[in-house]
Amino acid sequence: TTGVLDGTISHRNFSNWILGLNISTDRLLVLNTEFDDEALYYGTAFINGNASLYGPTSELVIDVMGATERGTVFKIPIRDSESIGDNSFIHFLSPEEKSARLEGQEIEFQDVKGLELNFDLDVTNDALVELDIDGSILRGRGAGTLLIEINTLGKF
Repeated sequence: TTGVLDGTISHRNFSNWILGLNISTDRLLVLNTEFDDEALYYGTAFINGNASLYGPTSELVIDVMGATERGTVFKIPIRDSESIGDNSFIHFLSPEEKSARLEGQEIEFQDVKGLELNFDLDVTNDALVELDIDGSILRGRGAGTLLIEINTLGKF
């Protein structure tokens, strides 16, 4: 698959890298992963459209606006022990944090940096979506809009 990449990459003394990249394509492979017990999603996906990769590499944001292409199979495993929802209010203490708390020290939490993915996709009949709910497979094709937001903090 092919695309056109343009933009800037900057740094300070070969550290603190910052990206400002744009990609345009008629058909680009954007997902090619296999099943894993920990996977929130997997499959193969092709899109046409535009993508932007920007920000410091420690807080990279990828925005994609496009449409699915033929050959796209997106799979989402849902296990019985999981539930869909926001658990951002839960924080597990590290051994160091637990020790500091027991000693009466105040704990300061730092913002976690990482990758953020935002997909605004027009899903076409070329794409197949599969939900695997404890071994029962639901497959579907159709047309519509799909907004997917994923980050390294577990948001999906």
